[in-house]
Amino acid sequence: MGNKKIKILVIGTGSVAIRHIRNIYNLFPNMNELYLFSKNKRGLWFKNYHNLKRLKVIKSLKIKKNFFTHLIIASNTSTHAEYIKKFHNSFKRIYCEKPIGFDNNFKFLEKLSNNINQNNKIYIGFQWRFNPTVRYIKEYIKKNKSKIYQIDINIGQNIKDWRKNSNYKKFNYSGNLKFSGVHWELCHELDILNFVLNSKFDIISKLNFSKKKKFRIIDNANSLISFGKENIVCRLSQNMISPFLKHTIYIYTTQEQIYFDLIKNKCLIKNKLKQKKILIKKNFKRNDMFKKCIQAFLKDNQKEYLNNAKLKDGVVVTKQILQMENKI
Repeated sequence: MGNKKIKILVIGTGSVAIRHIRNIYNLFPNMNELYLFSKNKRGLWFKNYHNLKRLKVIKSLKIKKNFFTHLIIASNTSTHAEYIKKFHNSFKRIYCEKPIGFDNNFKFLEKLSNNINQNNKIYIGFQWRFNPTVRYIKEYIKKNKSKIYQIDINIGQNIKDWRKNSNYKKFNYSGNLKFSGVHWELCHELDILNFVLNSKFDIISKLNFSKKKKFRIIDNANSLISFGKENIVCRLSQNMISPFLKHTIYIYTTQEQIYFDLIKNKCLIKNKLKQKKILIKKNFKRNDMFKKCIQAFLKDNQKEYLNNAKLKDGVVVTKQILQMENKI
């Protein structure tokens, strides 16, 4: 897909929006058709602050059908479902950040995801699918699924580190923010499980709690999950106030134990006879996942197109979160 055919609108003025915009300019150095929607002065501030001279700011979403080819929704989670519903027929492709949230528009999106043509043109930003270690795990499971009996996933991040420029305490202490809490903030792990196992899961048991007394949201969660006909048991631990950054996956089979570090992209395989270390990909940076994800959205690469999460994948994760929070 050449630059002349691409005309992109971005909705959102936060850290994720600027990441996507910079990656687009990196992928398309001559891009002159990149627009940002902002109904107030923040859009102009955003453009000047980040020195985005070629970025065009618009103040209205009253746009003609097919005026833009691609839409990127990087706004507050509470607006995701609304924007998808409003614009699903107005763009060639839509990319929406995760999660898609849950509101009065959700049933419409659920129905929309069952339409193959609509589902396949709406992407959800689960960029961990483009991590080389996750890809490696998917291939390993494909070859050894019948032998796997347990998977352990541990994800630990500190909300202070990824919300440096926002008053996260104001929302999380009061509990007024929709779609807050560890299930929503760290929902990538659910998509990773869906992606690598390609199976439906059932919640066996769960323990949700808050370590911070002032928090009014769930900041820690431990879930026991059963996957597919093989009844693979997964222990999922999510912690959004962890003092240490960690993202690990253990896979236990009848013959070996495999340890994956998704941050360092390393793998350690142990069996009764030997131990083997594998460096899956050297010098792979976190932003490479975002770049590959947005590249698959913008370019006609059939292989990567199939790997990108679609609307149905986003709907599934939202329903899983609601199940984990006892809301369905």
